[in-house]
Amino acid sequence: MAGQGQALRHEPADVELEALELEGYGPFTDTVRYPLAARGVRVVSGRNEDDAGADSNGAGKSALVMAPLWWVFPDGRSGGKV
Repeated sequence: MAGQGQALRHEPADVELEALELEGYGPFTDTVRYPLAARGVRVVSGRNEDDAGADSNGAGKSALVMAPLWWVFPDGRSGGKV
């Protein structure tokens, strides 16, 4: 079997996300779509409207940032190279 006992080598690749669509992930039970193409640097902030005492806790900030990583590495292992 190829790669058994040795690391597979591959060329680096540039990835550009045009949009992020989530459904049933973290606090995103309904489908939400965030366009990202040609947007530059973005700041992720949140407000939890379901729990007034939670401020931004549970608003989905981490889920939004982690979703593409879980898509690329579904088992959660990136080998520390993310």
